[in-house]
Amino acid sequence: MGIDNYITLAVGFLLFITGFITKKRTGVYDWLYIILGFVIICIGILRAFGLIKLN
Repeated sequence: MGIDNYITLAVGFLLFITGFITKKRTGVYDWLYIILGFVIICIGILRAFGLIKLN
């Protein structure tokens, strides 16, 4: 697993967690961050296992 996969997973994780942190401040979840973070995490996992290639 290359460094780019770690970066992809880290960005996805940060977006995903940010969606839940906004619940404390605004009272509602930020679904855009949660969904976008989840999709990026999935892409990072699929790239780590070599199931997809993004150039």
